[in-house]
Parts: sequence; C-alpha cells; structure tokens
Amino acid sequence: MSTFRYLDENLKDKWKGINDDVPVNASMYVFVTKEEEKKFVENMYPTTIEKERYKKYREDWYERAKKFEYGEYPLSVNCELVSTCNLACTMCYTITDKFQNSVVGAQRVMPWLQVKSIIDECANLGVPSMSFSWRGESTMYRSRDENGEIKDFADVLRYAREKGILEITSLTHGQLINETMAKKIVEAEPSWISFSIDGLYDKYNEIRTPANKLNDKEYNAFEKVSESIRLLVKYKKLLNKSRPSIRTNSIFPAIQNDPDAYQSYMRKIGVDFITVNELIDSLIIKSANDSAIAIAERIS
Repeated sequence: MSTFRYLDENLKDKWKGINDDVPVNASMYVFVTKEEEKKFVENMYPTTIEKERYKKYREDWYERAKKFEYGEYPLSVNCELVSTCNLACTMCYTITDKFQNSVVGAQRVMPWLQVKSIIDECANLGVPSMSFSWRGESTMYRSRDENGEIKDFADVLRYAREKGILEITSLTHGQLINETMAKKIVEAEPSWISFSIDGLYDKYNEIRTPANKLNDKEYNAFEKVSESIRLLVKYKKLLNKSRPSIRTNSIFPAIQNDPDAYQSYMRKIGVDFITVNELIDSLIIKSANDSAIAIAERIS
C-alpha cells in the first residue's frame, strides 16, 4: 500500500525555503505510488511535445506562486458550466441559503456560445489548463447552440480538445453518467475526470445520496458512482484510449478509519489516481501552511 504524499513532491522540494508562507497544493495529498503517478501523467500526455508542455506548466505553477508573478496569461482557468447540483452534501457551501439566494435562474447554466468563447480565448492565449467545474455538477450541463441543437458536458470537453487545450479536466459526483455519456466522454479525450467519493459504502451514501433519493431504498449512490467509473474504464478499453485518466478524491475524515480499504477498492474498479483532501475550517485555522503541517503530522 502507498502512503500519503504531497502532489509534485520534486517541485515542492525544489522551492522549499522560498516563501514557505505561500503553500502550493497544501491541503491535497496523493495516495498512490510514484510509479502510478508517473503512469497517470504518461497516459494523459502520450506525445513528447505534450509531456514537455505539461512539465513546463507544472514548473510555472510553482514558480509563479513562489515569486509572486502572475505571468502573461493564466496557467489555469475554471469555466463553471453549471452552478447547481442535485446532491446536498453537508460539507458543501452551495447548500447554504446565502449561496442559493445569490445564484439563480439562467445564471445556473452557462450558455454554449459563452463556453465556446472562453475556450477560444484560452486557446489563443496559450492557457495550458482548463477545468470545467467548480461549485456545481458539470455532467448536468445542457445548452442549445446557435442552430438549436443540444450541447452537453462531453461536447464541451471535445471542443476544448479540438482547440488544443493541454490539460482538460472536471470534477463530478459521477452519479449521472450513463452508457451514452461515458462513451461520449471517452471519445472527447479530456485529460482526467475526478470523482468525489467520500468514503466507502454506507459512509459515502450518508454524505452523497441525492436529496430526492433519501427515501428511496432501491437507490444506492455508492454503487451508482462505482458503475459510472466502470463504464469509463470499459469504453477506454473498447475505444483503445489512454484518456481520460480517472481520479477519485475524498475528504480525509471519511476514510480515516481504514484508508487502505478505500485505496484498494478504487484500484480494483479501475481508478488511476487517488487524492485526499483534509477538511479544513478556514475560520479557525491561522494559515493554510500551519494546517498542512498539522495534517502531515497527523497522517504520517
């Protein structure tokens, strides 16, 4: 079994001692072997040119943060397709009245032409990374194009790939992915899709069962998201694709009783890369760097 490590350990070591009060990826931990991490990158960037672009992007990510340099263009752009979700996870601020009252109506889904415009601008600037998620559930995306045709989540990923964006990513709870969507996602070849899976079995269901399914004894959210991952794995094999790599992420409290069981299960169903986030209350932690040190000490 692998242990918790920092993401981009080599870069973190390279910049150690330089502006250490500016933490980079401080609260996220990698939960795979170094060999698995290497394979994860190789599958996403199969050509030498792509690998070199990715290497420079990650180096710039640290250098800009440590030197307080914003650069000529953003390194990463979050394009939030949907600002609503069909779940009601207790640790998510989107369930608060303040959020619900501030994001309403048409604001909840970004129009297709605006999505295209953002991707086009990022491609022209040379932005290496785009993530098509933030607060809402990206797989809920539906919008009509200029011809009245419906465009969905996979169409967004495909367009970004066609425009030459290097790293194309999205977070998802994964419970809305069916056969048709899984095939379209794999055909679109995003770099990675990350499934938010907090714990196993009943622990996951306790946190991430959709609000309208809480009284449905037949609905098993954990089995549904597991099947969604299996579908992506299935179509990657059928279509002979190395992308998207499949990631999972959990908050640490949800797996702290048996992290090895979590890791073993994810590997079994075909997950390529596992990350874990500490649940941080930013109202009481003095700084993100202090938090990272405390977390590292607790889980080491």
